[in-house]
Amino acid sequence: MRDRTERGRFLCREVTAVNKRLGCWALSLLLAVAMLAAVPFAQGTSVLHIGAGGDFPTVGEAFASLGENTGDLTLLLSEDLGEEGDLVVPADRGITSLTLDSGDGQNHTLGAYRFFANGVPLTVNRAKVRYLYGGGLDRTVPSTEVTVRGGSIGWLLGGGTADQPGGEARVTGQAAVTFDHADTVFHSDDYLWGGGYANAQGVDVSVGSVKIEILDTDLPEREIMGGGMASDRNCNADAGQVSITIRGSTLHGDVYGGGHCDTATASARSQNTSVTIVDSDFPLYNGDYGGNILGGGFLFNGGGSVDISGTAKLDIRNSTITAAIGGPLGLSSKSVSAGNTSVTLQHCTVRQLVSGGCYSGDGIAAVQCENADVRIVDGITFPDGGAIYAQGYVEEKGTAVATGRASLSIEGAAVSVDAISGVTDLTLSAPLTVGQSWEPAPSGAATVTLKGGWADGDAAISYQGDAPQQGWFAFTEEGPADYRPGGEAIWAVHAPDLHLTTQVVGEGTLSPAGAQTVGWNQSITYTAQPADGWALQSVTAGGEPVPFEGDRFSLFQLRADTQLVVTFAKQPLDLKDTGTEVQLYCPPAAIPEGVSPSAVTLQAERLQEGADDWQLVQSALDEVAEQYTAFDISLLCDGSKIQPSGKVSVRIPIPDGYDADRLVVYRVEPTGARVPYPVEVKDGFACFETDHFSYYVLAQKAEETPPAKGALLFEQPTNGRLTAAADGQQVESGASLPEGTVVLFTALPAAGYQLESWQLDGQTLAGEDGLQLRVTVGKEGARVAVTFQAREQQPTPAPTPPTPSAGGGSPYTGDSTPLPLLTALLLAGGAAAVLRRRRQ
Repeated sequence: MRDRTERGRFLCREVTAVNKRLGCWALSLLLAVAMLAAVPFAQGTSVLHIGAGGDFPTVGEAFASLGENTGDLTLLLSEDLGEEGDLVVPADRGITSLTLDSGDGQNHTLGAYRFFANGVPLTVNRAKVRYLYGGGLDRTVPSTEVTVRGGSIGWLLGGGTADQPGGEARVTGQAAVTFDHADTVFHSDDYLWGGGYANAQGVDVSVGSVKIEILDTDLPEREIMGGGMASDRNCNADAGQVSITIRGSTLHGDVYGGGHCDTATASARSQNTSVTIVDSDFPLYNGDYGGNILGGGFLFNGGGSVDISGTAKLDIRNSTITAAIGGPLGLSSKSVSAGNTSVTLQHCTVRQLVSGGCYSGDGIAAVQCENADVRIVDGITFPDGGAIYAQGYVEEKGTAVATGRASLSIEGAAVSVDAISGVTDLTLSAPLTVGQSWEPAPSGAATVTLKGGWADGDAAISYQGDAPQQGWFAFTEEGPADYRPGGEAIWAVHAPDLHLTTQVVGEGTLSPAGAQTVGWNQSITYTAQPADGWALQSVTAGGEPVPFEGDRFSLFQLRADTQLVVTFAKQPLDLKDTGTEVQLYCPPAAIPEGVSPSAVTLQAERLQEGADDWQLVQSALDEVAEQYTAFDISLLCDGSKIQPSGKVSVRIPIPDGYDADRLVVYRVEPTGARVPYPVEVKDGFACFETDHFSYYVLAQKAEETPPAKGALLFEQPTNGRLTAAADGQQVESGASLPEGTVVLFTALPAAGYQLESWQLDGQTLAGEDGLQLRVTVGKEGARVAVTFQAREQQPTPAPTPPTPSAGGGSPYTGDSTPLPLLTALLLAGGAAAVLRRRRQ
């Protein structure tokens, strides 16, 4: 078994190579500016030949000649051009896109030491460029877009750079770089940064976001970094969201989701990084290094920061790589970190797998993240045995830790690996074999959860190394295990058969029926068979709902004894009497308890004239209906009459000649009493609701005639007054009122008098001695009179004449007797009020 130093060989060699290649970044830069007269071109598409015998001898002269509205511009190089220093695509010439190509199919040297697209969309088909920037020189641009389809490019940066200390060359939006079916040639020290290059003190070359795509391309010896490069004090090469996609390609190099920093107090941080690799190959170059895929960046020597504040994510499928490292790489005495790391490998070949970050060096540093998750899908191949470091990898001194969880999930196919360390949570849907070394996490045993189709006796974990410990793994309740020590220690599934009991509510059966015994983690499928008039309503297992389709449902991967409750519900009844066409809708709640819906029928018999029951209906309806049809409606269960337990809807066909606006349904009781039901006319039926069956009559009500009007006559009595009111309105004597109108008469005796008698139509009303009388007007009207008699006098002291200015008291009547106070108030206000004298 290789020791840790040997396991890190590939990584260490890669780091050493990067350090050597980074040395060339100290080269001084040449500056030159060509001042040429402008030559106008029409806006649209311009093609200029550059070189001896072409339109312009140099690219700089071609740029200087452009007008203000250039449009799409193509430069065709015909020869290697002389060195021109820096070339910046002019921002004031209206260039909408720029293409670098050649007229003879060769990669000719552009001639510039540094070339800046300055935010103009750039496509390189055939050209040779040493340093190519999508952004500007000491200038901020909204976005950049560089597409490479061929050529030879040394350094390629999606952002820009600033030469002056404290300068700025940001990309406020997205910096995009794409290699699309590119036919490229190795230049020298080939690198790709998604961000900018900060190489002067205090400069800001940050970018809003990065998008890198390598599609169906063979890239010889190129390092890819999603962020920027920070190489001086207090400078900023940060990036926001970083996305790298490599598909169907071969790359001789490494991929970093983050940026590169080699100076203290500098920053090449990122918010979130995402690296996706599909159907690609990363062979070792020079036989020693390459093929390391990192979710984070690279911190070198002097320090600074390449931290990921959010999540660093790797998603690698059907590819061959050297190592997958979820977080950053530190080659410094400083610490590096990522918020969370996530590594997914699907059907890949890999030598090492590191969840979290990696540190390699002589200093004492920490590599940490919060949560580190690894997911292996459909198998993985470790050519040399392999290793999985769940909480990061440290060579020499230092620490690597996930402060939260460090999880490993194996799905779809078995995995075999030599060494695993630091796992806190292990989820298995396929077996795991550890060949030589299991190093527990600092927190202790790994919590194991079994998913998928395990069966009793299956080996979940096998360990072939020395000194196995049963306490390495703590299985959850969902996955009981049996530890079997020996030459190969095995943690196997061990669970007794499970018991499944059933409870059926309602009428129906299950297949299979009764209690069942199933193996642990096994599944079972049921078919429900509802009785006639019933339907499957719900299924629960252990109190949890179970989905069903039609009448079938399944319980999957049972891991505990379970009670199954299957509920059948009554179906609503739609019944019809074929002889009379009477219809009935009965909701489930109206079907009586204990009555099977399949046994319920509707019977509606039309009543015949002359029969006893017809005579009952006739006597009840003749006075209120012009025409009617009667039924004896019954609900039967196995031939016996039953009553519904709730409201049902009945539909009776309307006979020809009936006025739908005057329809009413009556239920006629055996006593002859009739109970009316409101009717809704719908589709030729009279519809109503009831909760009781008996004789029902569909009737057309007789037309109502206005009531006859009679005269109301009354005279004002002596020694008082008489008022009349109907429906709250004052009525005068002689008014004609409809028959049946109720009139309220009020007698108001004068002071010293009391009611003697009421007379109606000339007859004295015995027992009516109150001050109010209600009279119902008949066809002939009504004549009402009232008489008052003197009240017996009581001796009283001589009256004192009132003082007119004093106010208050009772009104003066002309004699010395005051009116009762309430009567006086009514007379004074003229109110049609109601007074009733108490009976003595």
